[in-house]
Amino acid sequence: MTNLEVFSDLSERLDYNLPDLPLYVRKGSLHQFNNYAAVAHWHVDIEFIYVLQGSMNFSVNGTITRLHQDDGLFVNSQRLHYGYSLADQNDCVFLVVVIHPSILGEKTSYIHSYWGEKFGLTMADFLVLTAEVDWQRDTLLSIQKIYQEMHKEHTPLNPLRLASQALSLCATIGIIYNQVLGNLEY
Repeated sequence: MTNLEVFSDLSERLDYNLPDLPLYVRKGSLHQFNNYAAVAHWHVDIEFIYVLQGSMNFSVNGTITRLHQDDGLFVNSQRLHYGYSLADQNDCVFLVVVIHPSILGEKTSYIHSYWGEKFGLTMADFLVLTAEVDWQRDTLLSIQKIYQEMHKEHTPLNPLRLASQALSLCATIGIIYNQVLGNLEY
């Protein structure tokens, strides 16, 4: 069984793939969790989910969304969230990409301000992604590309490519996310 390391305030400690690159990029299955349900948790990172097989329910701050194969989800920073199967305990295989704001670097106050503006507490909690909308399909493909880059066999990891792909994903979702919410400034 997979256990998330969740503290008493429900914050999660993520075990990033590489010690000095704050990206968590994994393939998971609901059957890895006790009762086919992850523990409710939050983190300052933003999170992207892409469903490869099956379906699951996903709760973000108490709002439940059903995700099916080829659907995805953007979860904003500091939102309580978890995925789970219904009582039938059908499995779901998914990719998860979690990006910490420290990927921006230390002395980048302008960029950190932009991050806070796009992914702050005043913004919506989540955004469902489907293959029917062009930019959402591109976002889902980006999630897959980051996963493939992180898990290449027989090839050394390219941290610059990983960081640039993650930042590109953040830039795209930041722009579109605000357009969807009616704020056309970016």
